[in-house]
Amino acid sequence: MPQTKDAAHAPIALRDACIVAAREAIAEHGIEQLSLRDVARRLGVSHQAPYKHYPSRDHLLAEVMRRCFESFAAHLDARGQFDDPRDDLGALGRRYLDYAHRHPLEYRLMFSTPWPA
Repeated sequence: MPQTKDAAHAPIALRDACIVAAREAIAEHGIEQLSLRDVARRLGVSHQAPYKHYPSRDHLLAEVMRRCFESFAAHLDARGQFDDPRDDLGALGRRYLDYAHRHPLEYRLMFSTPWPA
């Protein structure tokens, strides 16, 4: 079973480990270079192991994106609720920008913001 990089953590399931490795690969080399073979190499498993959970690179990428949007929605939902619509919209906008600042990789993935040169 794949290990997290920090040995103090317990092993994580291959399905979740593939997501972590895919995000690392995207952060390092961009979305265009993502491959299941690279994910397997990063995890130290056979190149066929990720296919148990993700039939293709696109399926893996779709799961990465789904988790990004889920995280984004939870971040937005954590804002305070206001009776005044302007205050509520302002809080939503601040949370949106806060997410973009704290999670630039996820933001770029979700909204196709160009990668820095």
